[in-house]
Amino acid sequence: LLQPADSVLGEARIVGSENRSEGLRTKGVNALLAGRYAEAASLLSEVRRLRSGSLPDSYLPQTYYYAGDRQRAEALLDSLRHSPAVPAATRARATLASLLAARGDTLNARALLGEVARGSYMDHHVAYSVGVAQAQLGDLAEARDWLTRLREHTDKPVRYLVLSHYHAVRVLGASAFEAEVVIAHEQTRRLIAERGKQDWESEY
Repeated sequence: LLQPADSVLGEARIVGSENRSEGLRTKGVNALLAGRYAEAASLLSEVRRLRSGSLPDSYLPQTYYYAGDRQRAEALLDSLRHSPAVPAATRARATLASLLAARGDTLNARALLGEVARGSYMDHHVAYSVGVAQAQLGDLAEARDWLTRLREHTDKPVRYLVLSHYHAVRVLGASAFEAEVVIAHEQTRRLIAERGKQDWESEY
């Protein structure tokens, strides 16, 4: 699906050239999900430049993280969590909590989870990141409790879980969804086979 999307995005950028930053952002997110991190970083950095340095969401820091630049990713997320835009700030807090939990910074991860819990905003991005963070912290009951909050948005069972790319925090927490079918790109499946056991042993 990601390859045809690139072609469609190219056509859309020509038609809607006046909204260049949104077209670049969408193309950058597509590159991120396809595992093309250098390309994604370039595109999303350009979006940030076009928006006078503002960071509209967590995709650029996530790109840095997956590309191996953890410090830069965490610094951007820490900045974004103070955004006046409540959805962006809450997602940044939840995402940062999951990254900190994955590397054993339990104190700061729990502090961020507390900020999320005290807030009023919730969507599936936030619920998932918090659930994964709780799982990384070893609070499995809490993790499942957060994932049940998805039921506030839908009563349908989780039939399909899509792993868009490899990342230990996401992959190791995927079983909590109890999905009937797990879908992943060939490259993602290969990375799970190569690194999954090692990452599991390092975390658990």
